[in-house]
Amino acid sequence: MEFKTQIIIFCGCVVVGSFFVIASNHVIAQSNSQGVGVSITIEQTTTPPPTPPPSGGGGGGGGSTVIVPSPTDIATFVMKGKAYPKAIITILRNGAVTKTLIAGNDGLFEATISGLPAGLQTFGVYAQDTEGKKSVTLSFTLSLLANMTTTLEGLIIPVTIEISSPVVNQGNPLFIYGQSFPESNISLFIQSKEVVKTTATKPSGNWRYELDTAPLDLGDHAVRAKAQALTGEQSEFSETKFFRVIPKGAHGTPGSCPADLNDDNRVDITDLSILLYNWGTPKNTRADYNKDGRVDIVDFSILLYYWGTCV
Repeated sequence: MEFKTQIIIFCGCVVVGSFFVIASNHVIAQSNSQGVGVSITIEQTTTPPPTPPPSGGGGGGGGSTVIVPSPTDIATFVMKGKAYPKAIITILRNGAVTKTLIAGNDGLFEATISGLPAGLQTFGVYAQDTEGKKSVTLSFTLSLLANMTTTLEGLIIPVTIEISSPVVNQGNPLFIYGQSFPESNISLFIQSKEVVKTTATKPSGNWRYELDTAPLDLGDHAVRAKAQALTGEQSEFSETKFFRVIPKGAHGTPGSCPADLNDDNRVDITDLSILLYNWGTPKNTRADYNKDGRVDIVDFSILLYYWGTCV
């Protein structure tokens, strides 16, 4: 005869700071993350010990005793979530890498970690997209119960984010791009003064936004992003990227010219040669100034705009 106990816990709201999920007088989960629609399932399958055989009899001696071992204090943890197509998923346990896997073409991933000691365990998870950019790490603490499988699902990995240049002339576009779960909605938060822009992720997982810097003040700014899947799950914020808006026609500090491909503080025939070598599908993605996946006449125009010495 087999006994099966299942506890299902849903967190259907945005959680800020820490959260605790309590069941059967145990703290099941604590997290410094926030999320929508995250659920934790705890399932136990227990087979009662067999009935000991009757004691042996006879004139030669006493009966024998069968000792049944107690259940071992091991647990299983399952993590399910959304990342980016073909992203490399890294799962940490107590600060060390415990498992890596590759998300599917649809961005979904599932990992099972067995043979864990019961008790408090701290897990982390991050993703590396197909361009080599890494997400921030989500971390949370679970109390794993002996002989139970704890399943955490509904996670959405934070987006990766990059910008086309750390310095941009006021009025010129700044290209912001990265990867997220396919067809999710991306919200971009631009600060010094709060500006929120939105865009959508393509089925490939790539997203891109062309920011008009004309309304932005001169000086330093920051941008970060978060994603929301069509099913409602919401990610944490991405890494924060910083950029500076300078007067139109001015150059930034040495080495900051966006079109300087060989880092010699000039935009000249050498940079043009590098751009032409990468024409079409770029071998060097730096030549793709507007980050649209191709080197073409638009990138050539950007190079001509920055032609000369960076001062």
